[in-house]
Formats: sequence, C-alpha cells, structure tokens
Amino acid sequence: MLTAAEQAERCAAGLHAHWRTQCGYVAGGEVAEHDGLLVTATRLPDETLNVAFAPDAVSDPAAALDWFEGWFRTRGLKPGIEVRVGEQPALEALLAERGYSVVVRRPAMALHPVSLPGVAVPRASVRAVGSDADLAAFQAIQAEVFAMTPEVTEAFLPRAAVETPGVTLLVGSYDGVDCATSAVSVSAYGAGIVGVATLPAYRRRGLGRLVTAAAVHAGAGADLAWLYPSAMARRLYEGLGFRALDETQVWVSP
Repeated sequence: MLTAAEQAERCAAGLHAHWRTQCGYVAGGEVAEHDGLLVTATRLPDETLNVAFAPDAVSDPAAALDWFEGWFRTRGLKPGIEVRVGEQPALEALLAERGYSVVVRRPAMALHPVSLPGVAVPRASVRAVGSDADLAAFQAIQAEVFAMTPEVTEAFLPRAAVETPGVTLLVGSYDGVDCATSAVSVSAYGAGIVGVATLPAYRRRGLGRLVTAAAVHAGAGADLAWLYPSAMARRLYEGLGFRALDETQVWVSP
C-alpha cells in the first residue's frame, strides 16, 4: 500500500505526464522545462489548455518566472501556472507579488488500491470511442459542458487522441442519446481520470458515476487512479472511494 504522501506524489506526476501526452497529440503542442518548471501548451486559443507546473524545486523563482512569462508571451499566450498549495512558498509569494491571482483551487484525489463496485444506470450505457461518429459525439459534449468552441474542441481532441497508447475516450448514452463523457490516460504513475462531463439536461441520473467507473475499469492494471475534480464534483468521486490528498491552485497573470 502507498502512503498518502506517496499517493499525492503519484497524482501530481500523473497529471504532468497526462499533459505531456496531450501536447503530443495536439498539432502544434509544445513542452518545455526550466529550473523546476514544466510548460505544457497546446497553443490553442483557450487559457485552460495552456498551463505550466512546478513539479520540482525552483532554485531561482524570479529568474524562472521571467523565463516562464517570456515563453508564454512570445507565443501570444497568457501565463498561467498550477502549483501544489504550500509546496513552494517562495514561488507562490512571488506570484502574488507580481499580481497573479488564483482562479481555481482543486484537490488531488486518488483511489488506491483500485477497487470499484459495479455501477449500473437503467437505460444507460457506455462505449469506447472508436468511429469518427463516436469521436464527434465526444467532442460535442465536451464543447457544450466546458464552453469551448467546436474548432478548439476538435483540435484539442483529434483522431490522434483515440490512437494514442494508454488513452481511452468513452461516451455514455441515456435512452440512446449521447450525453456524457469520460477518459482515462494511463502512465507509469497510474490511471488518470479526465474529461468527465454530462450534458445539463441529463444530470442527476447517475451518469457521472457510470462514466467515471467505466474510465477506471478501462485503466485496468493500474494500482492507483487519480483525478483533479471541481468542488462541485468532489462528493461524486468520494462516493466512488476516491480520497482527497492535497490541493493545487492555478495562478494567472494580471
């Protein structure tokens, strides 16, 4: 069994590995590293799809932030960085001093060991994305739930995502209507559960639990499953056995 601290480290490393994978299948995606910082940018016109992390100790926060800001701005992107709360106080203090603000704070949650009871919802089913029609359904749901334009969604979730080893996209339907999604991104650090979404008209029917469980099962073989949910969704995942470990917060430039 992994300790809580070890699980938290695996969650963070899994998140970073997932973003590296995403930048690999998005045309124009870039990854760069400098003094403890990791930049993962899809270069798509959506702030949430271009972000940096601080996976390692930063020896010179001022110089590292100068590099990070320059890297983003030379590409026409707004700087944003996700930092584990309390892990790098000097870096967080400098971000605040430069006028950055925290726009979201979310827990790292893990399921370890990976054990889930069967989840069934009457009149609902889940299938893995295979055909172009399946992919279009996945993209359309993601676009509506996460307020992305169809063009950005198609670029962020191309056919190459379906063909990437370790990545499985899933679509859930209710009464034959495609209305929910989830995905799993498997790396050496575990199975990352991402892209969980349900169309507003189909919420409160258990579809979120259904597609999350399907994603966990699609990552079979991993000894840990991780995710970073919104505050609204936290209770759903706790009901499936996930436990919060630590928190990250996303800082964006003024």
